Amino acid sequence: MKKPIQQPINSRLKKIIFLLAFYTFPLIVQAEEVNLRAKLNDILKNWMLPLFVFILVIVFLVKFAQNFSLIADKNNDGSTMEGFKNVGMALAYVLVGEVVLTAIVVGANAMIDGINL
Repeated sequence: MKKPIQQPINSRLKKIIFLLAFYTFPLIVQAEEVNLRAKLNDILKNWMLPLFVFILVIVFLVKFAQNFSLIADKNNDGSTMEGFKNVGMALAYVLVGEVVLTAIVVGANAMIDGINL
């Protein structure tokens, strides 16, 4: 029996961020044009920020657990900084993805108002 292929965590996070953006935008566009701005503001205020914070915390915990042996320097080879860099890079990828997603939503909100970016 073949073992399932496991994707690296960065690949999975990129897919999750893409799917979140892909499935969120049609929900926003479905709203009536008059009510679209209110719907976008509602999404931004009520659930995007808590969702982004939740994703950041989960990524931090997962990457910290994966790199704990490096952070704790169990082999006494001075790998503590490498472990923290790995955690920091994962958080940076997630933050960039969240900023891009927010820029898309804010850009859509600005276009509704007729402001050219």
